[in-house]
Amino acid sequence: AKSPVEWQLYAHYSGQASYTKGLLLLDNSIPSTPHALELMANDCKWRSRQGTGYWTPLERPELLMVQTGADYVTGMHVLWNTSTAKDYQLVKLNMNSLHGIKQMATLHISCRPKHN
Repeated sequence: AKSPVEWQLYAHYSGQASYTKGLLLLDNSIPSTPHALELMANDCKWRSRQGTGYWTPLERPELLMVQTGADYVTGMHVLWNTSTAKDYQLVKLNMNSLHGIKQMATLHISCRPKHN
């Protein structure tokens, strides 16, 4: 079954050096249950939210999926290098296609707490 894919990325900048204060990644592929990821520079911790629910911290790498029934539509896969205290992170954006799940984009993030 076909489903539209809609990802949005927002960044908040500040200061003369244009440091990023926060990132917000939205997956509105299923408008009735949007998924969101947030990273704030004050603590460099990912938080996720589904629909209008509460923000929940990610304690480990995680795959956040959007589904229609049993069908996988899209996913945001958050990964980090645990050997370096989570300072290097990835978010892989995946979608279902006629040929299976495909990685469409990768967001590389380096974050140092309170460096905003």
